[in-house]
Amino acid sequence: MKLIWITKILAPILSYTPKNIDVQDHARKINQKIERVHKANEQKVWKPQTIVFYPWSYQVGDFLAGSTVKIEYYEDTGYIKSEMDATSRMDYVYDANGQVIERYEYSIENGEATLEAKLEVQYDEIVTDFYIDEEYFMYMGETPILVFGFKRPITRNEDGNITRIQFQTCSFGSDWEDHGSDIVIEYGSDGKATTIYEMDYDNYSEELFETKYLENIEWYSTDGQITTTNWDSEKFFMGANRIKSADVRMHHLNGTCHLTAVYPEPNAVESETILGEERVHSFEFVELDENGSFQKDWYYPYFILNNDVWEHAGFTRSYLSRTFDEYAIEVYSDDATWENGVFSDELETKIEVTYDPDYGYPTEGLYTLAYDGGEYMIRGRYEYKDYILVGSDVQTIISPNDEAPVEYFTLQGVKVTTPQNGIFIRRQGAEAKKVIR
Repeated sequence: MKLIWITKILAPILSYTPKNIDVQDHARKINQKIERVHKANEQKVWKPQTIVFYPWSYQVGDFLAGSTVKIEYYEDTGYIKSEMDATSRMDYVYDANGQVIERYEYSIENGEATLEAKLEVQYDEIVTDFYIDEEYFMYMGETPILVFGFKRPITRNEDGNITRIQFQTCSFGSDWEDHGSDIVIEYGSDGKATTIYEMDYDNYSEELFETKYLENIEWYSTDGQITTTNWDSEKFFMGANRIKSADVRMHHLNGTCHLTAVYPEPNAVESETILGEERVHSFEFVELDENGSFQKDWYYPYFILNNDVWEHAGFTRSYLSRTFDEYAIEVYSDDATWENGVFSDELETKIEVTYDPDYGYPTEGLYTLAYDGGEYMIRGRYEYKDYILVGSDVQTIISPNDEAPVEYFTLQGVKVTTPQNGIFIRRQGAEAKKVIR
């Protein structure tokens, strides 16, 4: 049984005066764009029900047998995506916000699928991409056994702002335990967060300690829905919560750093963090189009553990670039790394897409990649097919015979009277489909 788990370095910018922009309004527009690209759109669009990937073999000199992704779309409830090859299958259930809420893992032998494991996820009702409960089960026969679980309960104040996020774990049926990785947020009289810190557990000293600390925070905009202390990520710069400046402490760095961020354009941020007179971190992020394409460049320290003591070992610079088409296909990517100013490695990938001349949707994609500026090599080919129109008024893919009785079965073919909490086969007459209950 197989267990399946799933910037350009910045110059000093402290004296820069940002343009006068409505950041909150722009953040809302960004979220709307992302939803249009990555989820079933409110307007009808063409969506493939089948995607097949054929890997390229240099030994054979041809494409090999492919792995298949099957997708079923449902009105206002999300969709189901199945990934399968000759030996395994993964079924993903997405909610209306495009988040995975269930995953089912199967092994396949002699054409028969056996359910091996499942993942169940719940999300916060306000911050709909932040999970609050994630539990992974493996099956012993037909009985699911909890292998591990993570909970992140949220506490909000009377204004609806997040004040605390806890982190709890359990494994193999044990009781839920507080892991200690709590995020605590304190607010000023204006209702904006002034201090954010995170507590973690040290396996060596077996004590709690502060891992990250932000204080004296000034904002360009904030909605109080803060779910991270990662001041080096776009969550503090490109969403509804846009930081302007703060004092930052990390337990690996000796001293208090000062972070500043400017927004030269509504869809871009440049930030820098200084310790004394030394730059210890910089971050640049820019959205390139409404499809979600972006460039990200950041510079940060790294540490090594020496005799139970974390020591500063140098600096890393990483550059990421992603380009998506209007169908959310990643047609180009570039990942590069430098260690202490010396180029380390780079990986570029491309998907050369062929579009249908009449309808405009993708039909094929040639996948290639290149290492360290070398020649592109063929790695595989995609087929996109079985398109349907999907939108706010989309009907189920298979129209049932309304006069026939309805029956439900598990994915293993066992008939059930009251289907709930999973994926089932709904049969009516001669037609059948998967449904979420």
